[in-house]
Amino acid sequence: MSIRIFITGLVLMSFFILAQQDETAQKVKDLEAKINTEANASVKLDMYIDLLKLYENGSSLPQRPQKLIEIGTASQKLAKQVQQKEKAFYPALMVALGYIQDNQFEKASVLVKQLENEESKLGDHKHLIEVYQYSAWVCGLLHQVKDELRYMEMVIPLMLENEDYSLAVLYRYYLAHSYHHHLQTDLDKAMEYYQRCLKLYEKLNDIPGRVKVEVEMAWLLQDMKKEAEALAQYQRAVTLAEKNRDLFYIGYGNYYYGLLLLEQKNNHEAQKAFAKAKEGIKELIREEAAKKEPSMYYSLGYHYLSLISSEEGQLVKSAEYLAEAIRVCKEQDDWSLQASEMGWLGYTLTRQGSYDEAEKVLLEALALIHKRAESPDNKENLLHYFLGELYFARKQYDKAVTSYRAALDRLSKYVINRTQDYIKKCQNRLVEIEGINSSRQKR
Repeated sequence: MSIRIFITGLVLMSFFILAQQDETAQKVKDLEAKINTEANASVKLDMYIDLLKLYENGSSLPQRPQKLIEIGTASQKLAKQVQQKEKAFYPALMVALGYIQDNQFEKASVLVKQLENEESKLGDHKHLIEVYQYSAWVCGLLHQVKDELRYMEMVIPLMLENEDYSLAVLYRYYLAHSYHHHLQTDLDKAMEYYQRCLKLYEKLNDIPGRVKVEVEMAWLLQDMKKEAEALAQYQRAVTLAEKNRDLFYIGYGNYYYGLLLLEQKNNHEAQKAFAKAKEGIKELIREEAAKKEPSMYYSLGYHYLSLISSEEGQLVKSAEYLAEAIRVCKEQDDWSLQASEMGWLGYTLTRQGSYDEAEKVLLEALALIHKRAESPDNKENLLHYFLGELYFARKQYDKAVTSYRAALDRLSKYVINRTQDYIKKCQNRLVEIEGINSSRQKR
């Protein structure tokens, strides 16, 4: 394909996207004009609901959150006026969506609780499914993890009753994943949900879903200190991934299998697992690069190649793979993953001794998050830890203390379990710096 044809294709695609956006904007304009002249209240209500649907699906429409709140509120009042209360439910949900999009999470929470009370009395299970989903979403945004999981547990039986198996299995997986990686207070419960998930994936004949759960179960067994069972589970998982040519999980599964083998001092088998992981991921990257619209696995592939290289002591190679991951994230405008990869690159450069370059990358990552993130604290926690490590290595202890404390503040606020190791590392560094400063004063 010539570069001219390629560029022409990109231009045509851009025109197509813009045309779609213009078409939606025109539909909004036309409908608003009709609403302004419509005298029949019932017809006007239906028009309002159609307008809400345009705003619900039109993420690029101007003032979208405010319009969802404004139109949704007007629709609710009109539904009450014409005594069609059943038509007030969807507008109320859209008001909640508007609050969420406008970062007014507390208001969204109050509204969703009101809907829950109303729909619980009416016993409309289809409405309750949507309400519980919104409730879980809002609790997650408010970092109320236990309530988020409680609503997920409540919604799954209703989804199964409604024969919405595809959605139910996703919620089961998220529950298992959360009990495993976030709370880690009840690992047996996590295993129970993974097993239920597996049965539902088998019912749906969803092989990629099965592979994903099999690998997570191996990781869970490892966290439960059942190393022998974990090794056997990893073998089952990667065999299933290889049989079904699931390239990401061939890489992902073999990488974590290799880590466990290293813990078992079985270096020879660990290197074999890492080699299989690299082979699968490199093939994945080649396939993703050939797609018109590569998936997130494109950048994640480079991330895992970086992790493997780091385990093999090849820090220069690790940094090169992270730079490729960042390049892909920029192409896909995935700023959140880009900032994360920049953090790991900064940390890797620190380990190499390239301090100036590391500082530049880490500060750019922080600036990107503050420019793009709705809740910066939730995205920047590890970046402050990485900055702390940089300043500690440079013996700039005052700056290191500031960074470690910033990391502790964010880690303890937003993440419940998986970052506990980083919290301990920050605390240990602060104690170490205190000892260094004390020794200096004595001199």
